[in-house]
Amino acid sequence: MPILKKVFLLVFLSLLSMNVSASNQLQLFGCDSCDIQQMQQIAALQAPLLQCEEGINPDTGAADSEQGENNATCYAPTKDLFVANPLTKKAFKYRVKADNLKMGEPGYVMSLSINADELEIIQTYYDLHQAFTTSIAELSTTPPASTLPKSGVKNHFEAFSNTSSGVSEACLNSAAAYLYSSEQNKNRLLDEMRTAIRAEMERQTSRDFTSSLPSKGSVSAGSLTITAGTRPGVSGMASVAVEQQFIEYTSLITPVRASSCNGFGLWCKEGDVNNQIHYKVTYSGDITTKSINTLLPHFQLRTDISKIEGIRPSTLFGAAQVRIENPGSCLAQLVREVKPGDLSFVDLGPISSPATYNFGKGPASFCTQSKTVRTCTNTGAASACTDTTFLELTTCK
Repeated sequence: MPILKKVFLLVFLSLLSMNVSASNQLQLFGCDSCDIQQMQQIAALQAPLLQCEEGINPDTGAADSEQGENNATCYAPTKDLFVANPLTKKAFKYRVKADNLKMGEPGYVMSLSINADELEIIQTYYDLHQAFTTSIAELSTTPPASTLPKSGVKNHFEAFSNTSSGVSEACLNSAAAYLYSSEQNKNRLLDEMRTAIRAEMERQTSRDFTSSLPSKGSVSAGSLTITAGTRPGVSGMASVAVEQQFIEYTSLITPVRASSCNGFGLWCKEGDVNNQIHYKVTYSGDITTKSINTLLPHFQLRTDISKIEGIRPSTLFGAAQVRIENPGSCLAQLVREVKPGDLSFVDLGPISSPATYNFGKGPASFCTQSKTVRTCTNTGAASACTDTTFLELTTCK
């Protein structure tokens, strides 16, 4: 959505809101497609709403929200904030105030000077954002084998043993595995992406952005705090909460891709156009200008452009019936491994009459059985679960 449309939308939403943040922590609003005029517009949107006291009804001498409305006393609080563009590396500190028409006072957006602590925080935000976006871009391309990063790229198959006899080793790292393998395996796949991102960020910058990695869910998505360090000339007391709702150019990471294998190359088949996984990736953490105490990448599955055995996840989720055409595919293997008693198992239908199929090894008889399984994945601000009914070929009893 263009930034000006966002601005007008947020103006409308702010008029509906009656809540004013009581936090004293300054906010930094990141925007990567804004010029100076649009920075001022973003700042103006953050002006606190008017604070009004009910007027006094002259007939009763008491506060009266209806008859005494015209006598209400209102004042407009001010708010200090930053707006920074991590691409152009332009930043401004503003003091904003809303129009107070009742009292005849115009609002304003006033520029303020930025002190040493705040400059250090802003520079840290620039460095973090650049290292993060560059790392995602590097991991989503295919460098020559001789120049692959030494850290974060290894034989991933060695990191996970196949405990399910019905699933091939390759399928544990397939597109289908991101949705339909065990929770242990799905968490491993995400953790390996986090590890590779952190390792690549370490290559991109001299800053220590990878001091530790918090456990899953310990940092909420979108929560990013930067605190000044303790170098000479700064107090180390300033802290800024970063808000990134105006970041337009979101990063995509592709651990399983169609055209070629990338930094996660051992997870995918070369040129398999029917199996692709794409995630929108963001980050959060508690950061000082010397190191990041916690840095947690967050992944949101792009259901509109990913593919599993040629099927979009947006089609798979909640579908009435999905027919698995190839019983040897990774999707078939993983769905077949779901057994009654598993957390993802929902229902098993009756077995049909035999039918003849030929998958290149001569004709064979199979029966069809429906199986409904539940899968959960992060497709938005939070994890969502859906039930999908598959028609799978099975041996006839």
